[in-house]
Formats: sequence, C-alpha cells, structure tokens
Amino acid sequence: MKQNKFRKLLKNEIIWAIGIIAAVVTIFNLFLGPSQRNSVEIRSLQESFVNLRDNHIHSLQEDVKELKAGNVNISDRLIRLETILDERLPSKK
Repeated sequence: MKQNKFRKLLKNEIIWAIGIIAAVVTIFNLFLGPSQRNSVEIRSLQESFVNLRDNHIHSLQEDVKELKAGNVNISDRLIRLETILDERLPSKK
C-alpha cells in the first residue's frame, strides 16, 4: 500500500516536472524562435545583396569595355575620314 502511494506520488511529481519543463521550453522557443529565424533570413538577404551587387558590377564592367571598344572604332573611323578629306580636298594655302 505504501509502495502504491509512493509510486502514485512519484508519478504525479514526474508528470508535474515534465509539464514545467515543457512550459519553460515552449516559452523559451516562443521568444528565441523568431529571433533565430530572423537572423537566418537576414543572412540570406545579405548573401543575395552581395550576389546582386557582384553581378551588377560585372555587368557594368562589361558595358564599359564595350563602350571603350566602340570609342576606339569611332576614333579609327574619324582618322580615316580626316585622311580621305585631306587627300581629296585641295589645301587653302
């Protein structure tokens, strides 16, 4: 009989302790869970912004190269035109 009461008391105490631990863990996760999710999302956004920045920088560098190549081509054509004009037009000396 005493053993039954002791087991019942022990069972109640264990259930009560598990309930308190579960409540504490739940409250702990309630406050820290969103914070941890937000930090993961922030890291993900930072990586996305770095990738986006790097892609745009690369695109701009390629555009500048193309523009420089176009300027060289235009400069060469202007020199040829100037040479042709000098050869064909009489000088005014």
